[in-house]
Amino acid sequence: CHYATAVIVAWNKLIRTEIMRKHLYPVGKLHEDEFVIMGLLLDCERTVWYKTDIYSYRQRSSSIMQDAKCAMKHLDVLDAHESRIKICYDINKTENNEQSRKLLKQMKWAYFWNIEVWYYFMRKKYNVSSHRIHIYFSMRMIKAILKYHEILWKRKLRDYLIFALSPEYYLKHIYS
Repeated sequence: CHYATAVIVAWNKLIRTEIMRKHLYPVGKLHEDEFVIMGLLLDCERTVWYKTDIYSYRQRSSSIMQDAKCAMKHLDVLDAHESRIKICYDINKTENNEQSRKLLKQMKWAYFWNIEVWYYFMRKKYNVSSHRIHIYFSMRMIKAILKYHEILWKRKLRDYLIFALSPEYYLKHIYS
């Protein structure tokens, strides 16, 4: 799975201006595209997946996305995931069908996965010390377990409880 299809990015989408005007990017957030994607998709009558590469994406080592000094701002992405889960709850309340329930479950799984992945990025890509982020990630995982535990099977629940107690142990012994 290519990175650009696994996470939300703005550079691989063409969106009609009248739709985009209804979904402005939040000011002061990194991963701002993650905050608006659900609303954009819900307002589209149709979407098209074009399989041919038509765009070259250049990453600069000096960009804000690569800057270790901005590492903690990257965690805005977890807030975006929670806002998407809330939107899915709202959809499920009005539609309450198998498709809306499946979407909600997938958003919850994506949130757990992103907590794991972003801990890994913070430690390995941005070299943030475990002391600096331990409490933040432990609390994120505990809250996620309490809110969304119904989707976890026993082994995954155990693994995420280990993460909540020691993200560093999880990274070294379970995530690898």
